[in-house]
Amino acid sequence: REAARYRTEIENEIVEQAVARAEAAIRKSFAGADQRRLVDAWVDEVSSGSSPYMVTRAEDAVVVSWQARGGALAQLDGSLETSPDADGRGGRLRMVLRLGASKPVAPDHVLLVVDRSRSGSSNMAKDSEHMFAGLLDKLPKGTTFDAITFAREAEGLLDPTHLAAGKAPRVDNQDAREELRAALSATVPGQGTDLRRAMTVVGEHLAARQAKQPLVLIVTDGMLPPSIGADAVSTALGDALGKAAKPELLFVVDDPLLNARGLPADHPVSSLAAGLGARLSLETLANLGPAQVDDLLTAPKVLGDLSLGLPDNVVIDDALPTGLVAGDFVVLEGRYEGRAPSKTTVRGRLGRSKISASFKALRRPATPEVMVAAIREGDRLRAVEEGFVLPGWYTPSMRRQTVANLSQAGRVGWQATGQLDADLIHRQLRTRVLPRARVCYNKALTRNQVLAGRVELAMELGKGEVMMAAVTSAEFNYGDDKLLRCLEEAAWALDVPAGNLDTQVYSVVYPLDFVAPEGGRPPQTGEREDPMLRRLLESAEVLADYQNHNRERD
Repeated sequence: REAARYRTEIENEIVEQAVARAEAAIRKSFAGADQRRLVDAWVDEVSSGSSPYMVTRAEDAVVVSWQARGGALAQLDGSLETSPDADGRGGRLRMVLRLGASKPVAPDHVLLVVDRSRSGSSNMAKDSEHMFAGLLDKLPKGTTFDAITFAREAEGLLDPTHLAAGKAPRVDNQDAREELRAALSATVPGQGTDLRRAMTVVGEHLAARQAKQPLVLIVTDGMLPPSIGADAVSTALGDALGKAAKPELLFVVDDPLLNARGLPADHPVSSLAAGLGARLSLETLANLGPAQVDDLLTAPKVLGDLSLGLPDNVVIDDALPTGLVAGDFVVLEGRYEGRAPSKTTVRGRLGRSKISASFKALRRPATPEVMVAAIREGDRLRAVEEGFVLPGWYTPSMRRQTVANLSQAGRVGWQATGQLDADLIHRQLRTRVLPRARVCYNKALTRNQVLAGRVELAMELGKGEVMMAAVTSAEFNYGDDKLLRCLEEAAWALDVPAGNLDTQVYSVVYPLDFVAPEGGRPPQTGEREDPMLRRLLESAEVLADYQNHNRERD
């Protein structure tokens, strides 16, 4: 016991001496530092003040935060680091990429477009008004504004008298701003997310206004139906605009799940913004202050067609993402054989313009080997089986994901997630859509007693709402437009719950057969067996089983 006590005291003394030496080295390295270049940081909400450093214990998990300044970044910012192996025959490399600010927009007319679909937050309209009011306060007094809201349909929020004869209220028109605030406060969430129809109304408003440098500010939760792509949205806007000036588009995405996990380049709203050449910013509207509102006007476009210029002796562990979104970053790791790369060139496309940037490699010292063991191949295979050696299929990306999951689990604990499964969706189709489709067909038979055929109803679901519904194909022996419109309304009647923390978009194809009455038999409306229906529905169930595998095993 005495030996253990003395050993503990000696270890504590060694640690204290090491900390003292480290502090002395830090003070020496920062001696004479330019105070103007020091950044005020916080460690667990404790400010650093005027000190260039803060001391923490290595065993403590701390949160370091500082004021971000997006405008100080280059348009495409990043770094490249190389670390050689101990034998010098190769090494590892690590590259970080992120988007900086773009040239700020200077609009003479701003049109606010608010997504009021049910998938978004109930406070989105109110938070949009707060953000928009701060933006109007920053713009020149001669700037004019307008606002619309959309779900399945789009409608203006200002009294038409403000927009008569191609005019629009100026930013210093307090009556119009108060009217807009009241209209947004009274906004009621609706079914659907049809950005194509919203852009048609936007084009009509801008064509009447004839502004020279218009800005369209689209506030959404990012849950947009993938079936309405950039081409359809661009065509709808262009047809309504006519010869009016094409606006600058800015998507402001506010969603707690995306803010927590980041906005990947393959997300529907990212792909849409890239196709439209639009700017995009991931924000929390309720937390936007005056400085952050200014940064909105410098939000960059989505970087698409991302490519890297690396020598042939470099292999990247993971596939290169298709693009890069503001507010997110890309970390790439890989390996090189032989000589380390001295620099890399990154290329991409921001809207119609191409962009490129080069980064010089920063050489890190070789990582020391803690343990070296000589084993036979048979011993290695046995070690793999017993879990002491990483198997060949265990990639570096898997290791990073595992470390991130463990770190997140240690901070916030386990959070239950939920997904839609095949049985739930099928039950809702049979109770919500099929009875309405049967009524539609019975009404159509009063107009034509021998009408028969088949249809396919397509629905896109996300976060507890039907974002888009349509009749994608119809084969009847006689035409009946009223029947098709009625069947589309039946598809919109589908009602599904939202899975907890579920950001997946579900695509459902529902085929139906309609058989006319014959020989005393009543008309029949029923589901047509189709493998496509089964695959689309069961994909959600497979995803749920995969994501819940570890939970069930525990």
